[in-house]
Amino acid sequence: MIKRVAFPGSTLLDPQEFHYHDCFQGTFNDKNDEITVTELGKAFFAPPPKWISVLFNIRNKLVAKIGLKIPDRKMGENIEHLSFEPSQQVGFFKVLSKTEDEILFGEDDKHLNFKVSLLQERDPQDNGIKRLTCSTVVKYNNWLGRVYFFIVKPFHQMVVPSMMKRMIKEIDRS
Repeated sequence: MIKRVAFPGSTLLDPQEFHYHDCFQGTFNDKNDEITVTELGKAFFAPPPKWISVLFNIRNKLVAKIGLKIPDRKMGENIEHLSFEPSQQVGFFKVLSKTEDEILFGEDDKHLNFKVSLLQERDPQDNGIKRLTCSTVVKYNNWLGRVYFFIVKPFHQMVVPSMMKRMIKEIDRS
């Protein structure tokens, strides 16, 4: 189950620096502490469900007309070789930072800047369960950023939990 949670104190992100933030959390099994943040990154960027791909394709066609950035390839393409090290490009996300427990992605564009964190933390009861928190922050650079995110936000709030659910299913299967 994916639920909306408070902003984690242990993330590299600072919600104070942004106009919008949200966090979604789920749990996965990792009894032997084998799941790395690189594996989480690959699961996050694996091919999404068809309806998400359709939404991203529509988004890309529309925003290309007004000069906003679009990815040079589809989500999920050629991710096997990625190590998710800082400065690597993954779709329209750039890897900004990586620690043992967190990957920080983001992109700055003329209308807004956004960052996404994938953070894994051990369950306090140390029962082989880890929490996965996906946090998103957005900073508007102008009125276009506000309008764009006003339109995108409802979709974002459906897409992120759906992607997390899929990635946790994938991680639990491995």
